[in-house]
This record gives sequence, C-alpha cells and structure tokens, in this order.
Amino acid sequence: MSTSPPPSGPLSEFSLKFDKQTTTLLAAGGVALASAAVLLYKHNTDEEGQNKLPKFLQRLANSLYTRAGGETGNVGRATSHMTFPKVPPPVLYEKGANGQTSEERLYVRLDVLEAVDCARLPGSKRKLEEQMKAADVSCVIYDNINSPKSIGLLTWSIDPSHFAKVVNPVLQQAGIGDVLSPVPGWTMLGKTYSNGHEPSLRDFLLKKVPRNATRQDAPYAVWYPMRRKGEFYMETPSDQCRMLLHHAAIGRAYAEVGAAYDIRLNCYGIDADDNEFVVGLIGKDLYGLSKIVEEMRKTEHTSYYLKSLGPFFVGLRVFSHQSKAEAGGDSV
Repeated sequence: MSTSPPPSGPLSEFSLKFDKQTTTLLAAGGVALASAAVLLYKHNTDEEGQNKLPKFLQRLANSLYTRAGGETGNVGRATSHMTFPKVPPPVLYEKGANGQTSEERLYVRLDVLEAVDCARLPGSKRKLEEQMKAADVSCVIYDNINSPKSIGLLTWSIDPSHFAKVVNPVLQQAGIGDVLSPVPGWTMLGKTYSNGHEPSLRDFLLKKVPRNATRQDAPYAVWYPMRRKGEFYMETPSDQCRMLLHHAAIGRAYAEVGAAYDIRLNCYGIDADDNEFVVGLIGKDLYGLSKIVEEMRKTEHTSYYLKSLGPFFVGLRVFSHQSKAEAGGDSV
C-alpha cells in the first residue's frame, strides 16, 4: 500500500508555521491557566483564613507552644497547621449617622475629695471654686449627700492631659490639697463614645456631657462605674442588641418625663479598677434616679451579665463654671 509523500512547497511551510504558532499559544495558555489556578487557590485559601503563618509568627507560635507546656519534639507538628489570623485595621475615630466621623471625644473625670477635718471643708471648697474660676476650668462641684466630709469635682476636656496639667495643680494648692484628698477607689475617668446612629455626632460627643451635667432643672447626680462579665461579649450580636435596647428604652422613658438624663462614658484600659463604663444619672430629684437604677436591675443584662457595679457617688450640684472657650462654642 503506497503512502502519499508529505506536502512540499508553500503549503508545507504554512503548515509548519501553523504548528509552531499553535504549540506556542497552547504553551502560553497552559502557563496562564496554571497561574490563574495558583492565584485562585491562594485567593480562596486567603479568604478562608488558611494562609500560612509568616516566619516571625511561626517562630512566635513555636515559642508560645513550648512555653505553654508543649513538648519541644511536637512543636512543628502542633503549629504547622496554624493560620495567620486576619485582623482589620483599627478604627480610631467615632462614627455617627450619615457618614459623620470625628477624631475628637470628651474625657471626663469625677474626683471624690475627702476633707481631713469636716470643719475645714467649707473654706477649702470655697477656695476650690475660686481657683477653678481663676484657671477657667469647666467644672461642677457636688456636695456629697452620703457624707458631710467629702465633695465631688467633675471636670472635662477633649485633651486628657488637661487633668494632669490644669486640674491637678489646682487640687495641689495650699488650702485645697492639704485639706482635700481623693478617696481611693472613687475616682472615675471615662470618655464619650458613639454607637454610629447619632444624628449630630459632634454635639453628642462634645456637648451632651456639659449640657446634662449643668442642667438648671436637674441638680442631683448619681455617678458609678460598671463592668460586664466576659460572657456578655460571647453572646450573639442579636442577643447583645436585644438586651441593650431594653436598657435604652428604659432610659428614653425616664428622659422624656424629665426624671433622669444620662451621661455614658467608656473607660476600657483607663480605669484603675478595670471597669468598662462610667455612668452619670442627672435629675431634678433623687427619687427618679434611684427608681431608674431599680428598674434596670430587673433587666436580663444587669441581672446576668454585670460583674461589678459601683461605688455610687450621690451628689447635689452646688457650683458650676463654664470656661470661656466652651461658652464661645469651642471644645475645651
């Protein structure tokens, strides 16, 4: 059986060129597919959080494993499957409604000051009022309803160094510092924060505290710190939301009838006793403030998820001063 000879001439040259181009294209396509597959695999594993640990974290994982009591011989096998946790960049600003943001917040401090001698308290309190005015420090001074020997001093500023640079020097003056001293465990320091729904973010963060603390129709105040149990943060977002909405509804009901106005501050990492929040309740009489605390005690959040509450400072406002900057609409 005879076979046809291979084609020659222009047709043969075209076939050869076509075969080479096809081979090149197929090879390039294979490389592209392989690259895409690798990228897709890497993307998928990254999305699933299965990307391998960077070298420095692998070394750290090995050290942490052995330090926790793991056997050195098992360290590679024990840590090789560990993945690099994805941590989003920290959000260091406050958010409000309609895309509002603010990097400013108000820091607030309550000092409970006890006199070495009850008889010297009135004179020292007068000097404190004079010096706070002279230093132009926005503040409120309370008489302590629970004690004839102590008073409360509330100050605030957007700059936390204000307490060290301005307030403390006043408290250290002769006639004040040698008569009045902070009661251990009663100083409360916190900062304003937003939940993201506030229609006027700046007003909420910077104006609400001084407005409520100095309301002419609400001279009484109850201040206390609080801390939740860790179990609360392990609850689902919907359950946390449900419990906190109950608290918000109670607070709204009391505010609408003028019985209690709230000041909410958080204090993560800046409270000496590791509290998480500082709460101020401001009202026209003491009964309404006591009643709202009683009602909130019955909620699921307070009954099951509070680790600590108090001490409670109960005060009657007897003096207040608004700094010139604050009166002019600026932040202090």
